[in-house]
Amino acid sequence: YQRRVREPTMKVGLCTLFFFILTVLTNSLITDNSDDELSLLTKKLLLTPKYSNYTAEFRVEKSKLLMYGASGPYSLELYTIFDRNKIVAVYLPKNSEAIQTNDVEQNCGEINLVSHDPYTAPTVLPTLKRYGWAWQYGARLTTVVWFDSWKVSGDVHGFQFSDGGPTITLKEYQDWTTKWKGNSVYTFTVRVDPWFGYVIDLDANLTTNSAKINYHPEFTNFLGNKLANPWLNDSAIRGAYTVYTPSSEAIGYYNKYGNNLGAAENLNGLWGLRSNGFVGFVDWNQYSVALIHYQEGIQSTCNVWMDQHNMVSLPTSPDSNGMYSVSPKFRLVFIPPEVSNYLLDKSTLLFTNESITMIHLGQLETFDEQPVSFASTLRGVMWYQTNAHPSGVIVHSTDCYSGGSCFKVQCLQHKSNMFQAPQIPLDANSKYHIEVWAKVMNGDGEAYISADYYQENPYITTRLVYHNTTIAKSDEWQRVELDLITPNYNLYIDIRFNANGVGCTGLFDNFLFEKREEIVQELLH
Repeated sequence: YQRRVREPTMKVGLCTLFFFILTVLTNSLITDNSDDELSLLTKKLLLTPKYSNYTAEFRVEKSKLLMYGASGPYSLELYTIFDRNKIVAVYLPKNSEAIQTNDVEQNCGEINLVSHDPYTAPTVLPTLKRYGWAWQYGARLTTVVWFDSWKVSGDVHGFQFSDGGPTITLKEYQDWTTKWKGNSVYTFTVRVDPWFGYVIDLDANLTTNSAKINYHPEFTNFLGNKLANPWLNDSAIRGAYTVYTPSSEAIGYYNKYGNNLGAAENLNGLWGLRSNGFVGFVDWNQYSVALIHYQEGIQSTCNVWMDQHNMVSLPTSPDSNGMYSVSPKFRLVFIPPEVSNYLLDKSTLLFTNESITMIHLGQLETFDEQPVSFASTLRGVMWYQTNAHPSGVIVHSTDCYSGGSCFKVQCLQHKSNMFQAPQIPLDANSKYHIEVWAKVMNGDGEAYISADYYQENPYITTRLVYHNTTIAKSDEWQRVELDLITPNYNLYIDIRFNANGVGCTGLFDNFLFEKREEIVQELLH
Protein backbone atom coordinates (compact mmCIF):
# COMPACT_ATOMS: atom_id res chain seq x y z
CA TYR A 1 0.00 0.00 0.00
CA GLN A 2 1.05 3.61 -0.41
CA ARG A 3 2.70 4.76 2.77
CA ARG A 4 2.92 8.40 3.82
CA VAL A 5 5.86 10.02 2.08
CA ARG A 6 7.95 12.65 3.80
CA GLU A 7 9.93 15.26 1.97
CA PRO A 8 13.49 13.92 2.07
CA THR A 9 16.14 16.01 3.73
CA MET A 10 19.49 14.64 2.66
CA LYS A 11 21.81 14.07 5.63
CA VAL A 12 24.53 12.22 3.75
CA GLY A 13 27.73 13.88 4.98
CA LEU A 14 31.22 13.78 3.51
CA CYS A 15 33.69 11.59 5.33
CA THR A 16 36.67 13.15 6.94
CA LEU A 17 40.14 12.64 5.48
CA PHE A 18 40.92 10.42 8.44
CA PHE A 19 37.89 8.25 7.71
CA PHE A 20 38.83 8.10 4.04
CA ILE A 21 42.31 6.83 4.85
CA LEU A 22 40.91 4.25 7.28
CA THR A 23 38.44 3.08 4.67
CA VAL A 24 41.14 2.67 2.02
CA LEU A 25 43.32 0.72 4.44
CA THR A 26 40.39 -1.45 5.51
CA ASN A 27 39.26 -2.14 1.95
CA SER A 28 42.75 -3.20 1.00
CA LEU A 29 42.47 -6.01 3.57
CA ILE A 30 39.01 -7.19 2.58
CA THR A 31 38.79 -10.57 0.93
CA ASP A 32 35.46 -12.06 0.00
CA ASN A 33 33.58 -9.37 1.97
CA SER A 34 34.74 -10.86 5.28
CA ASP A 35 36.16 -7.74 6.91
CA ASP A 36 33.14 -5.49 7.14
CA GLU A 37 32.74 -3.64 10.44
CA LEU A 38 30.68 -6.37 12.11
CA SER A 39 33.11 -9.09 11.10
CA LEU A 40 36.00 -6.97 12.38
CA LEU A 41 34.16 -6.57 15.69
CA THR A 42 33.89 -10.34 16.17
CA LYS A 43 37.68 -10.51 15.88
CA LYS A 44 38.25 -7.45 18.06
CA LEU A 45 36.13 -9.03 20.79
CA LEU A 46 38.02 -12.32 20.38
CA LEU A 47 34.89 -14.33 19.73
CA THR A 48 35.27 -18.00 18.87
CA PRO A 49 34.33 -18.94 15.29
CA LYS A 50 32.16 -21.80 16.58
CA TYR A 51 30.79 -22.72 13.15
CA SER A 52 34.18 -22.92 11.40
CA ASN A 53 34.12 -26.72 11.22
CA TYR A 54 30.47 -27.06 10.25
CA THR A 55 29.52 -28.08 6.70
CA ALA A 56 25.91 -27.54 5.64
CA GLU A 57 23.84 -29.67 3.30
CA PHE A 58 21.33 -27.20 1.90
CA ARG A 59 18.28 -28.11 -0.14
CA VAL A 60 15.00 -26.43 -1.05
CA GLU A 61 11.43 -27.71 -0.94
CA LYS A 62 8.42 -26.10 -2.61
CA SER A 63 5.04 -26.15 -0.90
CA LYS A 64 1.72 -24.35 -0.85
CA LEU A 65 0.26 -23.16 2.42
CA LEU A 66 -3.40 -22.53 3.08
CA MET A 67 -3.96 -18.95 4.23
CA TYR A 68 -7.15 -17.12 5.17
CA GLY A 69 -8.40 -13.66 4.31
CA ALA A 70 -11.57 -11.61 4.05
CA SER A 71 -12.40 -13.13 0.66
CA GLY A 72 -11.87 -16.69 1.87
CA PRO A 73 -9.04 -19.23 1.87
CA TYR A 74 -6.17 -18.98 -0.61
CA SER A 75 -2.85 -20.71 -1.17
CA LEU A 76 0.55 -19.11 -0.71
CA GLU A 77 3.53 -20.49 -2.60
CA LEU A 78 6.51 -21.10 -0.34
CA TYR A 79 10.07 -22.35 -0.81
CA THR A 80 11.71 -23.59 2.39
CA ILE A 81 15.51 -23.81 2.54
CA PHE A 82 16.64 -26.70 4.72
CA ASP A 83 20.00 -27.72 6.10
CA ARG A 84 19.39 -31.44 6.39
CA ASN A 85 16.10 -31.43 8.35
CA LYS A 86 16.48 -27.94 9.88
CA ILE A 87 14.81 -24.82 8.55
CA VAL A 88 17.17 -21.99 7.63
CA ALA A 89 15.20 -19.59 5.43
CA VAL A 90 11.90 -19.18 3.58
CA TYR A 91 11.37 -17.61 0.16
CA LEU A 92 7.97 -16.29 -0.91
CA PRO A 93 7.89 -15.31 -4.61
CA LYS A 94 5.46 -12.84 -6.10
CA ASN A 95 2.24 -14.70 -5.45
CA SER A 96 -0.50 -14.04 -7.97
CA GLU A 97 -3.29 -15.82 -6.11
CA ALA A 98 -2.60 -13.90 -2.92
CA ILE A 99 -2.51 -10.60 -4.82
CA GLN A 100 -5.81 -11.33 -6.54
CA THR A 101 -7.48 -11.86 -3.18
CA ASN A 102 -6.09 -8.49 -2.02
CA ASP A 103 -5.00 -10.14 1.21
CA VAL A 104 -1.25 -9.64 1.39
CA GLU A 105 1.37 -7.22 0.21
CA GLN A 106 3.02 -10.16 -1.51
CA ASN A 107 3.80 -8.50 -4.83
CA CYS A 108 7.58 -8.28 -4.85
CA GLY A 109 9.05 -11.47 -3.40
CA GLU A 110 10.57 -11.83 0.07
CA ILE A 111 13.15 -14.02 1.77
CA ASN A 112 13.07 -14.63 5.55
CA LEU A 113 16.15 -15.74 7.51
CA VAL A 114 14.57 -17.95 10.16
CA SER A 115 17.59 -19.06 12.19
CA HIS A 116 21.32 -18.43 12.55
CA ASP A 117 22.40 -21.55 14.46
CA PRO A 118 22.96 -24.85 12.62
CA TYR A 119 22.72 -26.71 15.93
CA THR A 120 19.41 -25.28 17.17
CA ALA A 121 17.50 -24.31 14.02
CA PRO A 122 13.82 -25.35 14.05
CA THR A 123 12.50 -28.34 12.13
CA VAL A 124 8.99 -26.93 11.61
CA LEU A 125 7.69 -23.48 10.71
CA PRO A 126 5.27 -21.63 12.98
CA THR A 127 1.68 -21.80 11.78
CA LEU A 128 0.49 -18.55 10.26
CA LYS A 129 -3.11 -17.79 9.36
CA ARG A 130 -1.84 -15.09 7.02
CA TYR A 131 1.56 -13.80 5.94
CA GLY A 132 2.10 -10.03 5.99
CA TRP A 133 3.96 -7.13 7.59
CA ALA A 134 2.92 -8.20 11.10
CA TRP A 135 3.15 -11.95 10.49
CA GLN A 136 6.48 -13.23 9.19
CA TYR A 137 8.75 -16.25 9.59
CA GLY A 138 11.95 -14.35 10.36
CA ALA A 139 14.08 -11.33 9.47
CA ARG A 140 12.92 -10.29 6.00
CA LEU A 141 14.50 -8.88 2.83
CA THR A 142 12.56 -8.02 -0.31
CA THR A 143 14.00 -9.71 -3.40
CA VAL A 144 13.53 -7.22 -6.26
CA VAL A 145 14.65 -3.64 -6.81
CA TRP A 146 12.13 -0.90 -6.05
CA PHE A 147 12.95 1.35 -8.98
CA ASP A 148 9.79 2.38 -10.79
CA SER A 149 7.36 0.84 -8.27
CA TRP A 150 7.24 -1.13 -5.01
CA LYS A 151 6.70 -4.45 -6.75
CA VAL A 152 7.79 -6.72 -9.60
CA SER A 153 7.44 -4.47 -12.64
CA GLY A 154 9.57 -6.09 -15.34
CA ASP A 155 8.10 -7.27 -18.65
CA VAL A 156 9.94 -10.52 -17.95
CA HIS A 157 10.40 -11.91 -14.45
CA GLY A 158 11.55 -15.21 -12.98
CA PHE A 159 13.63 -16.98 -10.37
CA GLN A 160 15.66 -20.18 -9.99
CA PHE A 161 17.36 -22.11 -7.20
CA SER A 162 20.67 -23.94 -7.46
CA ASP A 163 20.97 -27.63 -6.56
CA GLY A 164 22.22 -26.96 -3.05
CA GLY A 165 25.04 -28.47 -1.01
CA PRO A 166 27.38 -26.48 1.28
CA THR A 167 25.74 -23.36 -0.18
CA ILE A 168 22.53 -22.72 -2.07
CA THR A 169 21.67 -19.78 -4.32
CA LEU A 170 18.47 -18.11 -5.44
CA LYS A 171 18.55 -15.94 -8.58
CA GLU A 172 15.69 -13.56 -9.30
CA TYR A 173 15.70 -11.49 -12.48
CA GLN A 174 13.68 -8.88 -14.34
CA ASP A 175 13.93 -7.43 -17.87
CA TRP A 176 12.26 -4.18 -18.97
CA THR A 177 11.63 -3.70 -22.70
CA THR A 178 8.63 -1.36 -23.09
CA LYS A 179 8.49 1.77 -20.92
CA TRP A 180 12.28 1.75 -20.59
CA LYS A 181 15.20 -0.57 -21.27
CA GLY A 182 17.14 -2.44 -18.63
CA ASN A 183 17.48 -5.49 -16.44
CA SER A 184 18.10 -6.56 -12.87
CA VAL A 185 19.61 -9.75 -11.44
CA TYR A 186 19.64 -10.62 -7.74
CA THR A 187 21.71 -13.52 -6.42
CA PHE A 188 21.04 -14.65 -2.85
CA THR A 189 23.55 -17.10 -1.39
CA VAL A 190 22.71 -18.95 1.82
CA ARG A 191 25.79 -20.29 3.56
CA VAL A 192 27.43 -20.81 6.96
CA ASP A 193 29.73 -18.10 8.28
CA PRO A 194 32.34 -19.14 10.89
CA TRP A 195 31.18 -16.44 13.38
CA PHE A 196 27.59 -15.65 12.40
CA GLY A 197 26.26 -19.06 11.41
CA TYR A 198 23.62 -19.00 8.69
CA VAL A 199 23.83 -15.81 6.63
CA ILE A 200 22.33 -14.58 3.36
CA ASP A 201 24.63 -12.76 0.92
CA LEU A 202 22.94 -10.58 -1.69
CA ASP A 203 24.67 -9.57 -4.92
CA ALA A 204 22.27 -7.17 -6.64
CA ASN A 205 22.38 -5.38 -9.97
CA LEU A 206 20.33 -2.82 -11.85
CA THR A 207 21.04 -1.56 -15.35
CA THR A 208 18.75 1.08 -16.86
CA ASN A 209 18.68 3.65 -19.64
CA SER A 210 16.39 5.94 -17.61
CA ALA A 211 18.04 7.07 -14.40
CA LYS A 212 15.59 9.96 -14.07
CA ILE A 213 12.90 7.51 -12.93
CA ASN A 214 14.70 7.10 -9.62
CA TYR A 215 18.28 8.18 -8.95
CA HIS A 216 18.30 6.34 -5.62
CA PRO A 217 16.70 2.91 -6.15
CA GLU A 218 15.79 0.87 -3.09
CA PHE A 219 17.60 -2.42 -3.54
CA THR A 220 16.11 -4.24 -0.59
CA ASN A 221 13.72 -3.55 2.24
CA PHE A 222 14.81 -4.88 5.64
CA LEU A 223 12.36 -5.69 8.43
CA GLY A 224 12.99 -7.53 11.69
CA ASN A 225 10.46 -10.14 12.70
CA LYS A 226 7.67 -8.54 14.79
CA LEU A 227 9.64 -5.29 14.85
CA ALA A 228 6.68 -2.96 14.60
CA ASN A 229 4.07 -5.02 16.47
CA PRO A 230 2.64 -2.52 19.00
CA TRP A 231 1.40 -5.34 21.25
CA LEU A 232 4.94 -6.44 22.06
CA ASN A 233 6.87 -4.57 24.72
CA ASP A 234 9.43 -7.34 25.15
CA SER A 235 12.48 -5.86 23.42
CA ALA A 236 14.10 -9.29 23.16
CA ILE A 237 11.45 -10.27 20.63
CA ARG A 238 11.49 -7.30 18.33
CA GLY A 239 14.65 -5.22 18.73
CA ALA A 240 15.02 -2.50 21.36
CA TYR A 241 17.06 -0.12 19.19
CA THR A 242 17.97 0.55 15.60
CA VAL A 243 21.76 0.94 15.37
CA TYR A 244 23.52 2.20 12.23
CA THR A 245 26.86 3.45 10.94
CA PRO A 246 26.43 7.05 9.69
CA SER A 247 28.47 7.96 6.63
CA SER A 248 29.37 11.31 8.21
CA GLU A 249 31.39 9.59 10.93
CA ALA A 250 34.49 7.39 11.07
CA ILE A 251 34.67 3.65 11.62
CA GLY A 252 33.77 2.81 15.22
CA TYR A 253 31.08 5.50 15.53
CA TYR A 254 27.46 4.29 15.78
CA ASN A 255 24.08 5.97 16.19
CA LYS A 256 21.07 4.36 17.84
CA TYR A 257 17.46 5.28 18.47
CA GLY A 258 14.67 3.57 20.41
CA ASN A 259 12.31 1.47 18.32
CA ASN A 260 9.17 3.27 19.45
CA LEU A 261 8.29 4.79 16.03
CA GLY A 262 8.40 8.34 17.38
CA ALA A 263 12.18 8.37 17.05
CA ALA A 264 11.99 6.70 13.64
CA GLU A 265 9.54 9.34 12.44
CA ASN A 266 11.82 12.07 13.73
CA LEU A 267 14.67 11.04 11.40
CA ASN A 268 12.68 13.01 8.83
CA GLY A 269 14.12 11.84 5.54
CA LEU A 270 17.26 10.29 4.19
CA TRP A 271 20.62 9.70 5.84
CA GLY A 272 23.90 8.18 4.76
CA LEU A 273 25.28 4.76 5.64
CA ARG A 274 29.01 4.25 5.32
CA SER A 275 30.66 1.58 3.19
CA ASN A 276 31.22 -1.75 4.99
CA GLY A 277 28.86 -0.53 7.70
CA PHE A 278 25.41 -1.78 8.65
CA VAL A 279 21.96 -1.07 10.00
CA GLY A 280 20.51 -3.43 12.61
CA PHE A 281 17.71 -4.04 15.08
CA VAL A 282 19.69 -4.63 18.26
CA ASP A 283 18.90 -5.93 21.76
CA TRP A 284 20.89 -6.17 24.95
CA ASN A 285 22.23 -9.70 25.64
CA GLN A 286 20.52 -11.12 22.56
CA TYR A 287 21.28 -12.33 19.08
CA SER A 288 20.33 -9.32 16.97
CA VAL A 289 19.73 -9.00 13.25
CA ALA A 290 21.69 -6.65 10.97
CA LEU A 291 22.11 -5.89 7.28
CA ILE A 292 25.67 -5.19 6.17
CA HIS A 293 26.27 -2.72 3.31
CA TYR A 294 29.44 -3.14 1.24
CA GLN A 295 29.09 0.29 -0.36
CA GLU A 296 28.01 3.70 0.86
CA GLY A 297 24.25 3.84 0.89
CA ILE A 298 21.30 6.10 1.44
CA GLN A 299 18.95 5.05 4.20
CA SER A 300 15.42 5.85 5.30
CA THR A 301 13.20 4.46 8.05
CA CYS A 302 9.56 3.67 7.30
CA ASN A 303 7.27 5.80 9.42
CA VAL A 304 4.68 3.04 9.75
CA TRP A 305 6.56 -0.25 10.25
CA MET A 306 10.12 0.98 11.00
CA ASP A 307 11.51 -1.19 8.20
CA GLN A 308 14.73 0.06 6.62
CA HIS A 309 14.78 1.33 3.02
CA ASN A 310 18.25 0.44 1.68
CA MET A 311 19.05 2.68 -1.29
CA VAL A 312 22.15 3.03 -3.44
CA SER A 313 22.66 5.84 -5.94
CA LEU A 314 23.00 5.29 -9.67
CA PRO A 315 26.08 6.70 -11.44
CA THR A 316 25.85 10.40 -12.24
CA SER A 317 26.46 9.75 -15.94
CA PRO A 318 25.77 6.80 -18.30
CA ASP A 319 28.34 4.45 -19.82
CA SER A 320 29.24 4.41 -23.52
CA ASN A 321 26.04 2.49 -24.28
CA GLY A 322 23.86 5.08 -22.56
CA MET A 323 23.16 2.79 -19.58
CA TYR A 324 23.37 3.45 -15.85
CA SER A 325 24.47 0.41 -13.88
CA VAL A 326 25.12 -0.27 -10.19
CA SER A 327 25.84 -3.57 -8.39
CA PRO A 328 25.55 -3.25 -4.59
CA LYS A 329 26.25 -6.06 -2.14
CA PHE A 330 24.61 -6.80 1.21
CA ARG A 331 24.71 -9.47 3.88
CA LEU A 332 21.93 -10.42 6.31
CA VAL A 333 23.31 -11.76 9.63
CA PHE A 334 22.41 -12.46 13.23
CA ILE A 335 25.09 -10.93 15.44
CA PRO A 336 26.16 -12.54 18.75
CA PRO A 337 25.14 -11.02 22.11
CA GLU A 338 28.69 -9.80 22.77
CA VAL A 339 28.57 -7.72 19.58
CA SER A 340 25.04 -6.50 20.38
CA ASN A 341 26.13 -5.29 23.81
CA TYR A 342 29.26 -3.62 22.43
CA LEU A 343 27.25 -1.70 19.82
CA LEU A 344 24.64 -0.52 22.31
CA ASP A 345 27.31 0.47 24.83
CA LYS A 346 29.35 2.44 22.27
CA SER A 347 26.55 4.03 20.24
CA THR A 348 25.16 7.56 20.56
CA LEU A 349 21.48 7.73 21.53
CA LEU A 350 19.48 10.14 19.38
CA PHE A 351 16.43 12.27 20.28
CA THR A 352 16.84 12.21 24.06
CA ASN A 353 14.98 15.48 24.64
CA GLU A 354 11.84 14.80 22.62
CA SER A 355 8.61 12.97 23.33
CA ILE A 356 5.28 11.99 21.79
CA THR A 357 1.89 10.60 22.78
CA MET A 358 2.22 6.83 22.38
CA ILE A 359 -0.66 4.82 23.80
CA HIS A 360 0.18 1.35 25.06
CA LEU A 361 -1.81 -1.78 24.26
CA GLY A 362 -2.44 -4.82 26.45
CA GLN A 363 -2.18 -2.81 29.66
CA LEU A 364 -4.08 -0.02 31.40
CA GLU A 365 -3.14 3.34 29.86
CA THR A 366 -3.73 6.04 32.49
CA PHE A 367 -1.93 8.74 30.43
CA ASP A 368 -0.10 9.78 33.60
CA GLU A 369 3.26 8.86 32.06
CA GLN A 370 2.53 10.49 28.72
CA PRO A 371 4.01 11.81 26.55
CA VAL A 372 6.68 9.10 26.14
CA SER A 373 10.32 9.94 25.55
CA PHE A 374 11.78 9.10 22.14
CA ALA A 375 14.58 7.41 24.06
CA SER A 376 12.14 4.79 25.36
CA THR A 377 12.10 1.30 23.85
CA LEU A 378 8.51 0.59 24.86
CA ARG A 379 6.14 0.10 21.96
CA GLY A 380 2.71 1.56 21.49
CA VAL A 381 0.43 3.31 19.01
CA MET A 382 1.18 6.86 18.00
CA TRP A 383 -1.33 9.37 16.69
CA TYR A 384 -0.12 12.18 14.42
CA GLN A 385 -1.37 15.67 15.22
CA THR A 386 -1.46 17.56 11.94
CA ASN A 387 -3.96 19.66 10.02
CA ALA A 388 -4.76 16.66 7.84
CA HIS A 389 -5.06 14.33 10.82
CA PRO A 390 -6.31 16.24 13.90
CA SER A 391 -5.39 14.18 16.92
CA GLY A 392 -5.65 14.27 20.67
CA VAL A 393 -3.31 15.91 23.11
CA ILE A 394 -2.33 15.00 26.64
CA VAL A 395 -3.76 17.38 29.23
CA HIS A 396 -2.84 17.65 32.90
CA SER A 397 -5.99 18.63 34.74
CA THR A 398 -8.15 18.01 37.78
CA ASP A 399 -10.94 17.27 35.26
CA CYS A 400 -9.32 13.88 34.50
CA TYR A 401 -10.93 10.68 35.78
CA SER A 402 -7.93 9.48 37.75
CA GLY A 403 -4.42 10.70 38.33
CA GLY A 404 -3.62 14.03 36.79
CA SER A 405 -3.55 13.36 33.04
CA CYS A 406 -5.97 12.33 30.32
CA PHE A 407 -6.45 12.43 26.54
CA LYS A 408 -8.31 15.41 25.03
CA VAL A 409 -9.94 15.42 21.59
CA GLN A 410 -11.62 18.45 20.06
CA CYS A 411 -15.13 17.79 18.77
CA LEU A 412 -15.70 17.37 15.05
CA GLN A 413 -18.94 17.09 13.09
CA HIS A 414 -17.70 13.79 11.65
CA LYS A 415 -15.68 10.78 12.67
CA SER A 416 -12.08 11.49 13.68
CA ASN A 417 -9.57 11.17 10.84
CA MET A 418 -6.47 10.90 13.02
CA PHE A 419 -3.61 8.88 11.54
CA GLN A 420 -2.29 6.08 13.74
CA ALA A 421 0.89 4.09 13.37
CA PRO A 422 1.99 1.42 13.47
CA GLN A 423 -0.96 -0.62 12.30
CA ILE A 424 -2.62 -2.69 15.02
CA PRO A 425 -2.74 -6.41 14.13
CA LEU A 426 -5.31 -8.78 15.60
CA ASP A 427 -5.02 -12.56 15.90
CA ALA A 428 -7.60 -14.81 14.29
CA ASN A 429 -10.28 -16.53 16.38
CA SER A 430 -9.73 -14.33 19.43
CA LYS A 431 -11.67 -12.21 21.88
CA TYR A 432 -10.59 -8.61 22.50
CA HIS A 433 -11.91 -6.04 24.92
CA ILE A 434 -11.84 -2.23 24.67
CA GLU A 435 -12.86 0.15 27.43
CA VAL A 436 -12.23 3.76 28.39
CA TRP A 437 -13.71 6.35 30.70
CA ALA A 438 -15.07 9.28 28.68
CA LYS A 439 -17.05 12.50 29.03
CA VAL A 440 -18.04 15.55 26.96
CA MET A 441 -17.26 19.10 28.09
CA ASN A 442 -18.14 22.61 26.90
CA GLY A 443 -21.30 21.70 24.99
CA ASP A 444 -23.42 18.86 23.68
CA GLY A 445 -21.73 15.97 21.93
CA GLU A 446 -20.68 12.35 22.01
CA ALA A 447 -17.45 10.68 23.08
CA TYR A 448 -16.64 7.12 22.06
CA ILE A 449 -14.06 4.85 20.44
CA SER A 450 -14.52 3.41 16.97
CA ALA A 451 -12.82 0.11 16.17
CA ASP A 452 -13.05 -0.92 12.53
CA TYR A 453 -11.57 -4.03 10.90
CA TYR A 454 -9.58 -3.82 7.66
CA GLN A 455 -7.46 -6.28 5.73
CA GLU A 456 -4.16 -4.64 4.75
CA ASN A 457 -4.27 -1.05 3.49
CA PRO A 458 -5.03 1.59 6.15
CA TYR A 459 -5.62 4.25 3.48
CA ILE A 460 -8.63 2.49 1.93
CA THR A 461 -11.63 4.23 3.49
CA THR A 462 -13.95 1.23 3.23
CA ARG A 463 -13.61 -1.09 6.23
CA LEU A 464 -14.56 -4.76 6.51
CA VAL A 465 -16.60 -4.32 9.70
CA TYR A 466 -17.44 -1.17 11.67
CA HIS A 467 -17.63 -1.16 15.49
CA ASN A 468 -18.22 1.46 18.16
CA THR A 469 -18.02 1.34 21.92
CA THR A 470 -20.99 2.51 23.88
CA ILE A 471 -21.27 6.32 23.87
CA ALA A 472 -20.73 8.95 26.58
CA LYS A 473 -23.00 12.00 26.14
CA SER A 474 -22.70 14.03 29.34
CA ASP A 475 -20.14 15.95 31.35
CA GLU A 476 -20.08 13.09 33.88
CA TRP A 477 -17.48 10.34 33.49
CA GLN A 478 -18.90 7.18 31.92
CA ARG A 479 -17.23 3.88 31.12
CA VAL A 480 -17.72 2.99 27.45
CA GLU A 481 -16.71 -0.44 26.22
CA LEU A 482 -16.75 -2.96 23.39
CA ASP A 483 -16.11 -6.70 23.08
CA LEU A 484 -14.81 -8.07 19.79
CA ILE A 485 -14.52 -11.56 18.29
CA THR A 486 -12.19 -11.80 15.32
CA PRO A 487 -12.89 -14.04 12.30
CA ASN A 488 -10.76 -17.02 11.28
CA TYR A 489 -8.04 -14.86 9.72
CA ASN A 490 -5.57 -12.28 10.99
CA LEU A 491 -6.43 -8.68 10.23
CA TYR A 492 -5.90 -5.10 11.40
CA ILE A 493 -8.05 -2.72 13.42
CA ASP A 494 -8.42 1.05 13.08
CA ILE A 495 -8.84 2.57 16.55
CA ARG A 496 -10.00 6.20 16.83
CA PHE A 497 -10.89 8.39 19.79
CA ASN A 498 -13.97 10.28 18.64
CA ALA A 499 -15.63 13.42 19.96
CA ASN A 500 -18.57 14.51 17.80
CA GLY A 501 -20.35 17.82 18.16
CA VAL A 502 -19.82 21.57 17.73
CA GLY A 503 -17.41 23.44 19.97
CA CYS A 504 -17.21 20.71 22.57
CA THR A 505 -14.33 18.63 23.88
CA GLY A 506 -14.04 14.91 24.58
CA LEU A 507 -11.92 13.67 27.47
CA PHE A 508 -10.69 10.06 27.72
CA ASP A 509 -8.93 8.33 30.60
CA ASN A 510 -7.93 4.84 31.76
CA PHE A 511 -7.94 3.27 28.31
CA LEU A 512 -7.63 -0.51 28.02
CA PHE A 513 -7.37 -2.57 24.84
CA GLU A 514 -6.45 -6.18 25.53
CA LYS A 515 -6.72 -9.68 24.14
CA ARG A 516 -8.89 -11.78 26.44
CA GLU A 517 -8.61 -15.28 24.96
CA GLU A 518 -8.53 -17.41 21.87
CA ILE A 519 -11.68 -19.30 21.01
CA VAL A 520 -12.42 -22.41 19.03
CA GLN A 521 -13.16 -21.90 15.36
CA GLU A 522 -16.54 -23.67 15.61
CA LEU A 523 -17.92 -20.65 17.48
CA LEU A 524 -17.30 -18.40 14.49
CA HIS A 525 -19.70 -17.91 11.61
